[in-house]
Amino acid sequence: MKFLDFLTAGANFVTMLGILLTVFIVYRDKQKERSEQNHRGYDTLDETYNQFLAQCILNPLVSPLNENIAKLTDPALIHQNYL
Repeated sequence: MKFLDFLTAGANFVTMLGILLTVFIVYRDKQKERSEQNHRGYDTLDETYNQFLAQCILNPLVSPLNENIAKLTDPALIHQNYL
């Protein structure tokens, strides 16, 4: 009878340990998935920002910072506004 009680206690312990281990593994996987999703978002944002900067360098008069200057067509006026 004592041996049967020992086996039952052991089976209950292993079951509880398995449940805790499963919860931990699921939590860790979800955390890793969120982290990877954040990194993909940052990488996409970084790539898009680099493309935006390249467009600003290639077309300085179309830049949002130079919106008023872009309306000017006379090179002398543009030079005067830069000074």
